[in-house]
Amino acid sequence: MIEESTYPKSVFIKLFDNKRTFFYEIIKEGTYPLAEQLYYTKNPKHPIPHNYIVKTQYGKAMHTVKCSIEYMEKRPLYKICFGDNFAREEFNKTKEIGKNQNRNQSNRKNKGKISGPLLLASSY
Repeated sequence: MIEESTYPKSVFIKLFDNKRTFFYEIIKEGTYPLAEQLYYTKNPKHPIPHNYIVKTQYGKAMHTVKCSIEYMEKRPLYKICFGDNFAREEFNKTKEIGKNQNRNQSNRKNKGKISGPLLLASSY
């Protein structure tokens, strides 16, 4: 995937390849827990922040979801909100976000699927 951004100057990030394009708006950067409590993504290893919030647009129909990560009981909890006013929520608690790559987020209206790490802007 190729990234176009001037982050942190601008909170907007574009991530794309030949088949897909994602637009991200970083709403809240979050903070990092103590080193012994910190989780990382799979390779390349990036630390997973606490209280991180991003709004993601993707697909031809420009679906919009709001994603967040919050540490609960010293482990990251991933939350994806979608639908009207982000009223529908999906949660996933995993040992590391890399394990989330096999779990797809479904959009019930059009049966579209997208991986959690791409929604969170955490796979690059």
